[in-house]
Amino acid sequence: PRTPRGPGEAPRCNILGPTALGFRHRDDLREIRQLLACIGVTVNVTAPLDATPSDLARLAEADFNVVLYPEVAHQAASWMSRN
Repeated sequence: PRTPRGPGEAPRCNILGPTALGFRHRDDLREIRQLLACIGVTVNVTAPLDATPSDLARLAEADFNVVLYPEVAHQAASWMSRN
């Protein structure tokens, strides 16, 4: 279970869906990270692009998920919302 954030701690999100094979995924990811930073959100894990097994173990630490590509990440995001 995720522990509550302390006062002043930024919310954390996972970005799900970008892959190395996706057209412009790296550009989209850069833009989304900048937008999230502008509103004070920290990116916890980006998966599957560049994610390691230890990153995947930290997915539950996020407060919410951003699903950039549902064709890749919808099933994982649905599972995480139920568990």
